[in-house]
Amino acid sequence: MPKARIIAGTHRRLMFETGGLPHTRPVKDRVKESLFNQLEPFHYERILDAFAGVGSLSFEAISRGASWVDAVEKAPDTYRVLTQNIQRLEMPVKAIRMDIKDYLTGPPHPYDLVFLDPPYRAPLLTPVLTQLKAAGWLAKEAVLVCLHETSFEAPGYQVISTKRVGRTSITRLKEAA
Repeated sequence: MPKARIIAGTHRRLMFETGGLPHTRPVKDRVKESLFNQLEPFHYERILDAFAGVGSLSFEAISRGASWVDAVEKAPDTYRVLTQNIQRLEMPVKAIRMDIKDYLTGPPHPYDLVFLDPPYRAPLLTPVLTQLKAAGWLAKEAVLVCLHETSFEAPGYQVISTKRVGRTSITRLKEAA
């Protein structure tokens, strides 16, 4: 089974399963490195990984000092790999098998950092960003990190930065004042 690794922090070099699933796209090491370098100094406590996949961004965040990650994944086979990875790595990550849009209809738990890495061809960034803002899911000064290939609308947000790494763009956002 294909594997990926944690690239930095206290769990550096730990390997985890990617599942080799045809509909998943594990985050490449150079994208993770660029993304997390933009978040330094890393001081985020409570994190939402909205399209968690097999947990790559969740595990990297824990390794770099996050105390908790809620990892939301709706695909059953991907969720199975995610939960196996969490158990094997013994990380403080809570796997939630649910569509992110359904998860965000529940009672809000404000997050300091939100990862949004949806399937690239699915138009999900704008509706999820709207839902996060409207329902009170963002802590004061929260940062949102979007991984994408094409442009998207982010009404009510301010772009902090956008950086392209290969085919992937990393856009950091915060709520507009």
